[in-house]
Amino acid sequence: MADLKEQHQRLANSPYSLSRLTFREVEKELSRLPALIVPLGGCEPYGECGPLGVASVCAEAMAAALSEKLHILLAPALAFGCSTPYNAFGGTAGVTPRTLTNILCETIRQWYRQGFRTMVIIDGLYDNSEAVDLAARRLKCAHPAMKIILFSLQRDERIRAFIGQYFHEKESGRAAYGMLSLAAYIDPAMIREGAAVGPQQALPDTERYRTWRKRGADPDQYRKLFPHACSGSTTHGFDPEFGRELFGFILHVLVDTVTPSLKSCHQ
Repeated sequence: MADLKEQHQRLANSPYSLSRLTFREVEKELSRLPALIVPLGGCEPYGECGPLGVASVCAEAMAAALSEKLHILLAPALAFGCSTPYNAFGGTAGVTPRTLTNILCETIRQWYRQGFRTMVIIDGLYDNSEAVDLAARRLKCAHPAMKIILFSLQRDERIRAFIGQYFHEKESGRAAYGMLSLAAYIDPAMIREGAAVGPQQALPDTERYRTWRKRGADPDQYRKLFPHACSGSTTHGFDPEFGRELFGFILHVLVDTVTPSLKSCHQ
C-alpha cells in the first residue's frame, strides 16, 4: 500500500504538469518536445458505490503515467464532460457536446499557436466521443500539420476486449466494471463497497437502456428506469487487483499508440 501511495504521489507531482510549471519552464519543455497530453474527465455517478469523480480520476492517472513514461507535458484535466444525460442524480454536472467541442477547439488552438504540434487526448467519459471526434476534425481542417491522438478509456476496443477476458458479463454503454476497478486501484478509498448494487437485487434491463438512449436520454426517465444510477449489473463486481492489471495494460497500449507520433513531432 505504501508503494502504491508513493507512486500516485509521484504522479501527482509530475515535473511535466503545466499546473506546476512557469511559462518559461513550459517554453523550455516545448522546445524539447512540442507535444501535450489533455485528460478529459466528468462529474457523473457510477452506481451507488462510485463517486462522481471516477472518470476524472482514471483519466488523470493514466495521463500522468503516460506523461512520466514518455516525458510529455501534461495539461490540467477538464473535469466536466457530456454528463447531462445523468443530471437527475445529485451533484452530476456537465456540458453539451457542442460546448465541449468548442472548449477543446479554443484551448487546443491556443496551444497550437504557442508551438504544440501533437495533442494526445485521453478521454475518461463514455459520452464525450461525439464532441471529441468533431473537435478533432475541425482542428485538423484548420491546422493540417497538427497531430491529434484520441484515446478513450471506455470505448477503445483493445481495452474492452481485455476487460472481457476477465469479466464476461456484457455491459451496456459505459464500461463500469473496468472504470470502477481502475479507480479502486488508483485510490482504494474511493469506492463504497457497502453501497454497491449486489446481485441479489433486481438489475436493470439493457434493452431499456438502449431505448432510453434512442429516445433522447432524458435524465428524469433514466432515474426512473435505473434508480441506482447504473444500467447493468457490473457495479457489484469491481476488483482493485484487476484494476492494477488494467492500469498496466492501458499504459502499455497508450505508449504503443503515442510513441510513433513523437518520432516525427519536430517535423
